[in-house]
Amino acid sequence: MDMVSSMVFSMSVLAGVGALLGWHVRQWKTAQARVLEKAELDYRRSQFRRRMPTTMLFGLATASLPFGLPLIRAWPKAGAIYWGVIVLLLLWAIVLGLADILAIKVFYGRLQHRNQLERARREVEMRRIHVARSSAAAGERARRNGHGLSRPEEGGEA
Repeated sequence: MDMVSSMVFSMSVLAGVGALLGWHVRQWKTAQARVLEKAELDYRRSQFRRRMPTTMLFGLATASLPFGLPLIRAWPKAGAIYWGVIVLLLLWAIVLGLADILAIKVFYGRLQHRNQLERARREVEMRRIHVARSSAAAGERARRNGHGLSRPEEGGEA
C-alpha cells in the first residue's frame, strides 16, 4: 500500500512539474517574441536558466520517491545514501529558488528605482513649466495694468 500511495503522490506532483516546465518554456518564448530592452531580455534568459533546473530537480526528487521505500527496507545503508542524495537535490533546488527570489528583487528594485528617478524628473519639469507659465501670466497682467488698462476711479470729485 505504501508503494501505491507513493506512486500516486509522485505521479500527481510530476504532472505539476510537467505543467511548470511547459509554463517556463512558454514564458521564455513569449519574452523572446516581444520587443524587450536588452536588460530585460537578459533577465528573462537568466530567469529561464534558473527555473528550468530548479523545476527539474524537484521532478527528479519526486520521481525517485517511490523507489526509496523498497530500497531502505532491502538495503538500509544504500537506502540512507539514496535518501541523502534526494535531500541534497532538494536543498540544491531550494538554493536555486532562493537565488531566483534574490534576482527578482534586484531586477525589479532597479526598475522601481529607475521609474522613481524618471517620475521625479518629470515632476521637476512639470513644476518648471508651471512656474514659467505662472510667471508669464503674471508678467502679462502687470504689463496690462502698467499701460493704463486699469479703470479710473469713478465719482471721486465733487
